[in-house]
Amino acid sequence: MSSRRKEFPLLGGIGSIPWWIAEQAYINYAGKYGSGQSLERLADRGGFGVEELDVFYPNWREEGSLIKQLQAELEKHRWIPVSEGLPEKGSTKCYAVTDGKDWWETWWGLGGDDEWEYHNDYTITHYKDIILPESD
Repeated sequence: MSSRRKEFPLLGGIGSIPWWIAEQAYINYAGKYGSGQSLERLADRGGFGVEELDVFYPNWREEGSLIKQLQAELEKHRWIPVSEGLPEKGSTKCYAVTDGKDWWETWWGLGGDDEWEYHNDYTITHYKDIILPESD
């Protein structure tokens, strides 16, 4: 698993942080206490405490929050495989769709049907919201 997605526990079971933040804190931790206890072992023992993170990587809160915001923004723009499910039943909305080669926009649920409209002979494999730029 990539360290960009892996989570590192916080002492007391109060949550977790991205593994990469723990790696940054560990650099300073190991500088002070040595590397006799690996980052993996620290995770097995419950992780870092919040106060330790404040000492070993003071910007951990801000950077972790920014990453979560960016991940949420990326999620809004991702192509959703139809194997994960189709849009909500009973809804009517225009989506960008693809067959894996080309993309186009089409409607879901037009006329009350829970299906794609005007997809010709293509097999839709993914869809995503059409997100327009915010107007000033």
